[in-house]
Amino acid sequence: MMARRPRCVSGRDVLRCARLGAQSPLETRVRLRASDAGFPPDALQVPIVSDHGVLLGYGDMGWRLRDGTWLVAEADGRSVHELPEALLHDRRRQNAFLAGAGVNIVRFTWADCRTAPYIPGILRPLLHNGGWIPPRS
Repeated sequence: MMARRPRCVSGRDVLRCARLGAQSPLETRVRLRASDAGFPPDALQVPIVSDHGVLLGYGDMGWRLRDGTWLVAEADGRSVHELPEALLHDRRRQNAFLAGAGVNIVRFTWADCRTAPYIPGILRPLLHNGGWIPPRS
């Protein structure tokens, strides 16, 4: 379908970065910053289930730690997550993740993506201390 079309080589490069599950360009950018540094998430749209088997919600992306818990990264875009109702929802959801399922959470914005080292710098110690094992290539 892309054969002999202008810019098809660059189009194929972009398609190689695509992953099923990303729900926003910001989620993709955070995932790519993490992956480029050697920290590809183990899953996108991670179901977070309480100790009692209740689905609490989905994390944007996550890394399974040695003890079986998740480190979840949330990508918070301004247009949605800065609205007062969204802030309240995000806070309650985060509290439920922490209290009900023992999930560790980090949050990133577009501003955090501006410098390549920022996101890996946050993830590196959390993943290292949590015993995360990178997938084999």
